Amino acid sequence: MINIKVIRVKESFDWIEIIKDSGSKRYLEENTITEMQLQHFKEKWIELELDSNSILWGDKKFKFINYVGYLQVEDVAFEILPKLSFENEYQKMRSALIEMINTCHDLDISLDYTYNDLEQGDLKEILAKYFANTLLKELHRGISQEYRLVEENATLLKGRLLVSQHIKNNVLNNKPYQIAVSYEERVDNHVLNQVFKRATSLLIKTVRSFETKTQLQRIDYLLDTVANRSFTKHQLKEISLNRTNKRFEKPFKLAKHFLLNETLTMQHHDLTNTFVIMFKMNDLFEAYIAILLDEVVDRPVYPQDERHRLFKNEKTNRGIFQLKPDIVIGDTDQIIIDTKWKRVFDKEEVTRSGIKREDMFQMYAYLTRYKHASRGVLLYPKIEQTESEDLFLQSWKLENTDILLRAYSISLKDKNATEKELLQILSDISN
Repeated sequence: MINIKVIRVKESFDWIEIIKDSGSKRYLEENTITEMQLQHFKEKWIELELDSNSILWGDKKFKFINYVGYLQVEDVAFEILPKLSFENEYQKMRSALIEMINTCHDLDISLDYTYNDLEQGDLKEILAKYFANTLLKELHRGISQEYRLVEENATLLKGRLLVSQHIKNNVLNNKPYQIAVSYEERVDNHVLNQVFKRATSLLIKTVRSFETKTQLQRIDYLLDTVANRSFTKHQLKEISLNRTNKRFEKPFKLAKHFLLNETLTMQHHDLTNTFVIMFKMNDLFEAYIAILLDEVVDRPVYPQDERHRLFKNEKTNRGIFQLKPDIVIGDTDQIIIDTKWKRVFDKEEVTRSGIKREDMFQMYAYLTRYKHASRGVLLYPKIEQTESEDLFLQSWKLENTDILLRAYSISLKDKNATEKELLQILSDISN
């Protein structure tokens, strides 16, 4: 097995330095990659069609912006975690990320830090272990099977006799010992099992945990008759579960995530030492806050609301410039929330707390177009640099109105704490 160097970084904070080769002490002890590894990484990033603006380049260094997750290319891997702690508390940051993934994708992944080697507990190993555990449990209950219609010439009557085909193919051709029949048979080699087979094959080549690898090998054995085929992104998105295979939902969700970033480069050759599962942090943050709000408030919560446009064409009356606030709470006396996965300064440091002008103009459009809106919230992640529990950053009023716009930061270390802070923010802005 190739010796993998795992580089653990905080999204938008930590730089990865580029050095000439792997022979130096710096390569072993620091967040460094070689020029050759960089070339492989760049090629993979382009092939995966990931956002080129999500890499910030410096002088012989770079860092990741907005993406979190795990990306392995040949002999180097990047675990990218959200910056939610001032100290390098990677376990806490990983725990928070897993909580967000669980909430947004309806999973119940638990963290296991019993590994002596911290790298064995990285995001890839945790997700692979969960996938193997949940899938193996369901396979032991019974492999998912589907019915397939078979039409053939048989020596015994089974299913339904195909009269016209029997006469044409057998009676007229003097084949008295053959019968044209149609019947259904149960098969293992169908698309859902093929997804599991492909994901299992991918993980077997990349996981380091002996326990997880053993479970994956057992899965591979149970799916021995299933084809190991590749999928396009479109094919993966078209696959849906029904009532007979709904019990496989959780491993299926993860398998799709594993394979969505595998298809572009591996459709025509064997799997290599590559593993990718990436999330856009701004999308994850937005979805997470919307789900938590829906759980804790007693009013309707509308994520990605699309009821309004900024202007209408004078002649055709067709709306233009779609408005899509992240979250709208309520139908009257509405609170509009826009989540911003970006760093803001302490309120004493700079005017507007580092909040960008375009963010405020965007909120202005929402608050003026939504006629029942009375409050607006710009919500930022809280970086735990101090012991302060203050969530409030700044407050403004729309000129000549009572409409409030306030900026808050919120902690994401713990789901229950985040829910309490959301209620605290809603109470504060409503009073």
